[in-house]
Amino acid sequence: MPFASAHEGHDEDHEAAAVVDATAQTPRLSYQSPRLESVALIDTQGLIVWVDDFASNQPLSDITVSVRVGSSSVQAQPIEAGTYRVPLDLLGSADQREFELSLSLRGREWEEQYAGHLPRARTVDAAAPPAYSVVTLALAILIFVALLVLAFVAWRRRPRA
Repeated sequence: MPFASAHEGHDEDHEAAAVVDATAQTPRLSYQSPRLESVALIDTQGLIVWVDDFASNQPLSDITVSVRVGSSSVQAQPIEAGTYRVPLDLLGSADQREFELSLSLRGREWEEQYAGHLPRARTVDAAAPPAYSVVTLALAILIFVALLVLAFVAWRRRPRA
């Protein structure tokens, strides 16, 4: 599976391919061609797209990144060299669990496209305690009560003077 990463030599005869890496902690869509490599993922703020020159691994600036989600199209905004973002509210409805994306990367004299599906980023409710802490607390209380009972039984069985 091709992934966008730092590299040295290249085989220029390979074909461009878009791949969803579901093994990553955050699922990502990666694309690689002889011209560029790109990685896209959805975090809690929206879609983020990184685009690098394949030969030099340098971030590509001054390009247009357009994203089609369903029937709507939006242009990603550059946030730093080679990094582009589309806010979450522009990607679709709040109850949408997965996004079918089509990305278009356009330079001065070239255009490349790739597509794939990405799930909505999971959000963690900071107000809700983790389930293991409730179980741990219940177990600690149970052990404490058992120790109190054992101490009481031992105290009652002690020899009287």
